[in-house]
Amino acid sequence: MPAHAWEAPDLDPFLYPVPDLGYTYTQIRSAILRGAWRSVSESFNGFIVESFMDELAHAARIDPYLFRRRHLASAIPVLKASDQAAAGKEEQIRRHAKALLAVLDQAAEKADWHKPLGQGRGRGITCWRAYDSYIAVVAEVTARKNSFHVDRVVSVVDCGQVLNLNGVKAQIEGGFTFGLSAALREAITIKNGIVQEQNFHTYQLLSMPDTPIFETYLVDSHRDPGGIGELGVTLAAPVVANALFAATGKRLQPVSVCDGCRFAWMRRRCETKTDRSRIVDRRRHYGDARHQERGRVEQGGIHTDDSTRTADLRALLRILP
Repeated sequence: MPAHAWEAPDLDPFLYPVPDLGYTYTQIRSAILRGAWRSVSESFNGFIVESFMDELAHAARIDPYLFRRRHLASAIPVLKASDQAAAGKEEQIRRHAKALLAVLDQAAEKADWHKPLGQGRGRGITCWRAYDSYIAVVAEVTARKNSFHVDRVVSVVDCGQVLNLNGVKAQIEGGFTFGLSAALREAITIKNGIVQEQNFHTYQLLSMPDTPIFETYLVDSHRDPGGIGELGVTLAAPVVANALFAATGKRLQPVSVCDGCRFAWMRRRCETKTDRSRIVDRRRHYGDARHQERGRVEQGGIHTDDSTRTADLRALLRILP
């Protein structure tokens, strides 16, 4: 396989049914050898497709959820097959659209999509298909004057028969955190051929108090298991970008990779100073006593004194799942 050939997307059949589809891939030359990032080509294609769908919905003055729903529902059926090959592709398009529509509807319901949020808050919605699995995500954000916070993430996943419930949820929630951290904090800069970030004091990661509350729902299915390790990463950036637009009216755009920052506007306004006390308030807002207790422990911190470290660790083990 040619170098970086994995970057070329496979968008046929496309996520949304369109009668005519054309796309090209142009390789970007780089002096640095790059490898496949988690979710591979799904990462940047997910952001491009689902951000643009949101732009189209707002341009048409249609609710972003209903806009997606309308296009997916139109795929049943889409075309009039003229031969066996076309009929097989048409059936594949219908199957994909039906599965995506199911998770999209459930995500909107679970996230109270039509319930208004307060001033400075917004919801974003996205959906995606990859590796024989389907996902829809709704995110809620709170925007302030110079910062914002991702408060809540609701995901609905159809990955076929689930063999390990906790394992699937961990992949989705961990993948989302991975993608969100990359969009908001992480960056590798190279100067004179040397990577400047040498350790975690210069390579910033998303901290626990800055992570959202996760609600992950799995569709009961008996079809063969699909892939699950990539889906959470794919929609992290676009769903937050869509939610921020709903909250602020400002559309985020990726900047040049040469800048070493995927989303300059997003990162500049991401809360960088951790206020650990707020985690208690936002957990209480959603009525989750377990998260409230977790917040109190995080607020107090883990003491470095040997006499108290063991007691604090035991407290964490009793509270954390």
